Amino acid sequence: IGQCFFSYHSHYSYTGLMIKILLLEDEIPARKKLKRFLAELDTPIEIVAELDTVAMGITFLKSNAVDVIFSDIELLDGNSFE
Repeated sequence: IGQCFFSYHSHYSYTGLMIKILLLEDEIPARKKLKRFLAELDTPIEIVAELDTVAMGITFLKSNAVDVIFSDIELLDGNSFE
C-alpha cells in the first residue's frame, strides 16, 4: 500500500452512522495491512466486501451501496479506474 493521503489523529472522530467500505485489492498482504489500519480508526466502519477483480467490483456495486471504496489501481483483470 502506498502513502496514505491523511494522517490519523485521535481527535478526529465520526459520530454518524456506520461507514460502509468496499476493499478492492488483489494482494492479500496489502488487504490485511489496510484492514489493520482501518481497525485503528476511531470511526464506526463495516467492510461490506473484499474483492480482487474489477469485474467482481462492478457486479457488487450494481446491487450494493457503499460509502467508501479502497481500491488498488492494477487488479487481476485490469485497471480499476476504467
